[in-house]
Amino acid sequence: MTKMQTKPDIIIDKTSDTSDNEENQDDTNTVMVDILPSYQLYDQLHGHIPSRRSSDTHLYSLPSYCESTASSLFSGNAHHYNNNIANSNTNTTTRTTTVNGENTRSAIMEEMELNIGKIYSLPQISAPVDIKIYITKLPQKSNVDNANCDSTPCSTLEQESLFKIYTSNEIVSGYVIVENKSNTPLNFEMFYLTLEGYASVLDRGNAKRSIKRFLRMVDMSASWSETNIILASGYKYKCHALESDGSILGLNNNRCLEPGVKYKKYFIFKFPEKLLHDCCKHEINSHLQLPSSFGLDHYIWNSKKYAGLEINPMFGVGHLGYKGSPLLTMDLAPSSTSIHYSVDARLVGLNTITTANNGNDQLCLYKIVNYQLRYIPSSPDVNNTCDCGSTDFEYKVSSLNNGFHKLDILFNMINNSKEFTMDDIIYDDNEHGTHFNGVNASNNNNNNNNNKAKKGSTKLSQLYKETSSHNKKSFRKSSLLENSLAYSLNHMSTLISNKFVSNLLFPSSYIQKNKNVIFSGIIIISSEHPEKNFILPAQLPSILRNARSEFDKNKLGKVFQNTSKTPFNIIKTLKINLKCLESNNCDEHQPPKIKSIKLKLVCVNYSSMKIIPISLSALLLLSNEITGAGFEKRCEKILNRIKECNDKFNSNMGKIQSLYKPSSNDQQTISFNDFIPKNLKRDLQNISEGKIDVKVLDNFFQIDNYNTIVRKPWTKQQSRTYNNELEIQFSIKQNLKYNIVPDFQSCLCARFYCIRVEVEFYCTDDNNKSYINIPISFKNI
Repeated sequence: MTKMQTKPDIIIDKTSDTSDNEENQDDTNTVMVDILPSYQLYDQLHGHIPSRRSSDTHLYSLPSYCESTASSLFSGNAHHYNNNIANSNTNTTTRTTTVNGENTRSAIMEEMELNIGKIYSLPQISAPVDIKIYITKLPQKSNVDNANCDSTPCSTLEQESLFKIYTSNEIVSGYVIVENKSNTPLNFEMFYLTLEGYASVLDRGNAKRSIKRFLRMVDMSASWSETNIILASGYKYKCHALESDGSILGLNNNRCLEPGVKYKKYFIFKFPEKLLHDCCKHEINSHLQLPSSFGLDHYIWNSKKYAGLEINPMFGVGHLGYKGSPLLTMDLAPSSTSIHYSVDARLVGLNTITTANNGNDQLCLYKIVNYQLRYIPSSPDVNNTCDCGSTDFEYKVSSLNNGFHKLDILFNMINNSKEFTMDDIIYDDNEHGTHFNGVNASNNNNNNNNNKAKKGSTKLSQLYKETSSHNKKSFRKSSLLENSLAYSLNHMSTLISNKFVSNLLFPSSYIQKNKNVIFSGIIIISSEHPEKNFILPAQLPSILRNARSEFDKNKLGKVFQNTSKTPFNIIKTLKINLKCLESNNCDEHQPPKIKSIKLKLVCVNYSSMKIIPISLSALLLLSNEITGAGFEKRCEKILNRIKECNDKFNSNMGKIQSLYKPSSNDQQTISFNDFIPKNLKRDLQNISEGKIDVKVLDNFFQIDNYNTIVRKPWTKQQSRTYNNELEIQFSIKQNLKYNIVPDFQSCLCARFYCIRVEVEFYCTDDNNKSYINIPISFKNI
């Protein structure tokens, strides 16, 4: 990519409050220019870890973006590029590009360099190097207007709070200091300063760990290079200029750290609104949204050094007492799942011991330092529909059902020893249903009678007729979320629920006569299925909320409020319908009275050691069972069916091939993958191996009109049918210590929410409760 984005994304000026003094205005008189450098520039400078052997040659043959008469990047009038670039695909293979007809990287240099994605697997040795990262509230202000900007020393910048939370499009600024603690010069190969985000899932039973690095941004000014790249704030400095704290600016071109010298570099990052498309190979849009900081990576932090990391019950937050420490919050995350963001500094060098033994350069990490950051997205998920996960899953099940039906046709022909062609087993989706041997493509919350056509590519391409596209059925949700309760009660409980009061009002003979009279029926609790999730504001512990509010009040924060926040309609009322259908084998009676109504927050966590190939939803994972067993059993049943069909197909392979008579347009052989493609089976296996973790908070909501709705009487609609419409007005309780992050989906893990409306009735037996789960979303509002 040779084009560059030149439009500034963020501009901060000195407008607004005229009462501010000049000093405060100067602090905010900063222009942040967000310019994306080309891939060639990034690849030449930071795409590979260079080798010292190539330092005497022209290691970097940088691309030219101007006419041939333009100045080189190494000249004094160097062109200035933005300091960072997002590289979400860290496994990118080595690329060789051609600029002005010449190869930019020789074959010899290719052999000497290591792809940047391999840096995470380099061994780490103990080197006498100290690296410290400092995050500041404001970036180093521009000095491009000063006459002596190349040598102007910097003023002291105020450090950021330990509890700072960043959001979408927000600037992360600071500086890093590298010091050689030994008495001799120390050579290094490369220094990287990056903003990174990754998801981690642990499988303790099998002692495995899966990591997905979805964000990697390199600050091309703070990392080592031989180029002259200024900060996005416009700050320009001369290498080796002396700072007021005794450090010198920049790293030596000869990649050598002198003993006792502190080297300083400033950096600026900006959190993107979304990730690059190559971050998710399944191209699931929700996987391209940056998720919130979530959980704690126990693989890294479970060591003696971090053994004291515990949550303070007074504040709902735990930390290690220094800035850059990971924060442990009550975010209801499973202990095996986490999402982290950090500013990372890595110093790469040669392992002198192994190099001396075998004569080959052995790259290693001299030092790696992480400054942990907290992040919460402000931009909404554009696909905030409640049933999109169910749609994706049901479509895959439907495709499998189609393959199973074709196999049934094939096996029937084999049993009758009938010759066949490919056309004989083509199956028309529009003519037949989508069921196989009792495995239904619908569940209690999905009604397949209302299907709508949707374009999409088929997974069974070899069994479909040659067409450019096929119809994909999306499974529309039922219009209602509902659940039922079969009740029974005696005659006396319909008159008055309090036994003590009933003994005072009725004689004992009347009570004795009627105590065995039993009434029964069914109560259906339901609510309209929302087209989109109801929205509630994300919740933070007070100490984190106050730190965020302090930022929102200043001028810099107001800019992000205006550019990043999207207005939402906050849900404050739930409409619930109760319907009582009395049994025909008993006398007509008054329905059971409402004993209590509770609102509970249901947090549904899903994690997988393998890439999640579809969008998910809370209702799909719950599947009307709090343990999630309904969803897991469906996957298990389908996989068992695949295995049975595969075994049967293999055992009859010889007979199948002998009876198969391909036409001129058909393939010459037939295999099981033509019916059940490997990718469909693999996707279902990945889904089934995921872990579902459900947590329920009983005291998160409060019902504001509780007395009114509990006492609301039933209304008779017709004989033996009663109705009760409830409008529950609710709010979130104050001063909670929970950290309720916005719901998200990523390639390895996901978080969903539901409001559980639980209604309890006065009944004779213990089976007196029923509930429904209503999907909701928490957003950073």
